[in-house]
Amino acid sequence: MDLLRDPAAPNHHDRVHSVVVVGAGILGAAAAFALAARGHRVTVIDEQAETPSASDAAFGWVTRAGSAAAGPARSIPELERVLADTRALLGRLDPTPWVSWSGAASWAETAQETRARIAQSRSGMQLMPSGVRSLTLPGLRGHASAIAWAADEAILDAAQYRSAMLDQAVALGATLRPGRVLHVTPLPLNSYRVLEESGAAVECDSLVLACGVGIPKLAAQLGGSVAIDSSPAARFTFTAPDLEVTAVVSTPQFEIRPDGTGRFVAAEDVVAGEPEETTVMRARASLSAVRKAFGLAATPEPEALTIGWRPIPAGRALVCEALPDHPGALVLAAHPGITLAATLALRVADWAADRAHVS
Repeated sequence: MDLLRDPAAPNHHDRVHSVVVVGAGILGAAAAFALAARGHRVTVIDEQAETPSASDAAFGWVTRAGSAAAGPARSIPELERVLADTRALLGRLDPTPWVSWSGAASWAETAQETRARIAQSRSGMQLMPSGVRSLTLPGLRGHASAIAWAADEAILDAAQYRSAMLDQAVALGATLRPGRVLHVTPLPLNSYRVLEESGAAVECDSLVLACGVGIPKLAAQLGGSVAIDSSPAARFTFTAPDLEVTAVVSTPQFEIRPDGTGRFVAAEDVVAGEPEETTVMRARASLSAVRKAFGLAATPEPEALTIGWRPIPAGRALVCEALPDHPGALVLAAHPGITLAATLALRVADWAADRAHVS
């Protein structure tokens, strides 16, 4: 099935179905775009609707296979579709955000562990051929016997991706409202009233809660119980004139990618509440490992370091389902959001289409 129908096609239902999306992060933006492209009347409400989102600090790796450094392969059925769905969604954005389908290289602490990860993978991960290594990872020292390679994965600019989807949704008729949602109330005929902090209210046929750590409070107002954890990660950039890698490189010591401008992006997990100096030390240790791995003349300095808080459904990778007592209120949260955004946007659009048929 196509990710999105032709926006010029007529609606398949007589009355326009209205949907409020609470949250304009990467998942909310993708859902808004898909819903608007299906012909629904969409309103997106977010405190940061017109300012940078936490999603903009994402590493920006669209991955089906994951990393050999991260442990056993993930078992998430939706991952089988993420690359094709992301390509389809990107193909509908104008202008298209920067993206490079340059693949991803990774390894574990030992060659034996790396080979085991490859053997466990059912998502296109293989041993990197020597010819690919010389082109993709020039200058790499060691790790010759086992590098995991996923050739069809992508890197993109998360901020551009999110902004492009919101802009396209607005071009298709969606309304973007800066504001904080205080309360959601069920109305007759399975519809909803969304009250903002300003006192303004919006009524809708269907409701998508895509506001990360704000989901539990709003879901509870509708009798639902949803647990969302929050995990911090650091993102920073660096320059290294003698580093020529062209793909994601994910290892136990560092995770880096090119950004399309001659610079590089790096990511590091951090401990909640740790001092900024500790986070900077982590970043410097990561870049010291990059220097050693690729024989760089000097250790790069971390620049533009930011901390992003990743909303992660407790005990699972994603939730994209209606609340038990409210078929018109859907909860949307996932990690990694960049990877799953397009696939989950399709699911949200299909759910809304089913709602429109019965409303």
